Amino acid sequence: MTFTDSHPVPAEIFCDESGWEGENLALSRDSVFVHGSVHLELTEAESLVKGIRKDIGATGNELKSKQLLAPRNRDVLHELLSPTGPLAGNANVYIADKNYFIVGKIVDLLVEEEAHDRGVDIVAFGAHREIANALFEKGPGAVGEVRWRELLRVFNSLVRASQRSGGPKSTYEDFIEVLDDVRLRGTSKRVTDALALVWDSRLQAKRFESDSSLLKEFEPLIPSLAAVITTWRLRLGDREYVIKHDEQNALTEDARQLILDVSRVPTRLPGFTYPAVNVLDIELIKSESDPRIQLADIIAGAGRIAALEVIAGTESSLVSDIHSHLDHNGLWAPKSSLESWVGPGVSPHIDLNEIRRASGIAIVP
Repeated sequence: MTFTDSHPVPAEIFCDESGWEGENLALSRDSVFVHGSVHLELTEAESLVKGIRKDIGATGNELKSKQLLAPRNRDVLHELLSPTGPLAGNANVYIADKNYFIVGKIVDLLVEEEAHDRGVDIVAFGAHREIANALFEKGPGAVGEVRWRELLRVFNSLVRASQRSGGPKSTYEDFIEVLDDVRLRGTSKRVTDALALVWDSRLQAKRFESDSSLLKEFEPLIPSLAAVITTWRLRLGDREYVIKHDEQNALTEDARQLILDVSRVPTRLPGFTYPAVNVLDIELIKSESDPRIQLADIIAGAGRIAALEVIAGTESSLVSDIHSHLDHNGLWAPKSSLESWVGPGVSPHIDLNEIRRASGIAIVP
């Protein structure tokens, strides 16, 4: 892929996130992870941030989302996020439902891997998503909210690379005990059938107890950034891209290389093919060094609050302000409140395991 005459320089995408707690998803403070990104010229962003700082009387070296989310500054935030405002067409808000992320991983890492070992590709016809959707939609009601939450917590703890809070890391035996209890209590056939598939695939979970070399499967930033890169390719076209992200411990050299590798090949999913993205590099920069990172922080923080309002059913004007910037490739369940809010998009969300298989990249780096 080469430069085109209409795009002589790479498109620079500036990024930040909100609601990140590493691999701690089941016990996290917020139920959503939100990634914000912008595509703006430096002079335009400098002028915009300077005007915002003046309007709200900001002090300090950088502008943060919590300043604009303060009630006294909501009018300024509204003007920034308006569909006809300065960020129109130049901002992107990606949302991942953390609980749906966990359920998807139960299916991807157990049921899908077991099927793959048996020579069956359940991804090709979308069966893995049907299983995940059944579990997410009906699971809590069928087995009880408390037991359901415990299943997600134990699996999250077992698979995550390390655990610094919430008690000791769960063992394989802990997971089997909870799964065995839950699978026998289902009151929905869809849930019972799905949990039977998980039970039949339970030995796949044993490798997470001893193998610390696996990529952090419960790190939402990695697949989210891969999805965001593809979204900007769909929006801005076939050109070269450079991603500039606020400094983030999760974006290690290996993680950035994985994202680059999977972005540079087409991703074929049932009914849709995502194009390859000619992304040159993913750079980590300090937020105070560029106003575009600060704008990405603002829209990520605003997107997180708006998403939580949608889930809770207590919507403010922020929900409508964020709507025009939403990424249709976000990760949430069909029929959920997030799905209703975002509305239909041009394509389904991206699953990192599917990207890996499409690109031929192994799970173990």
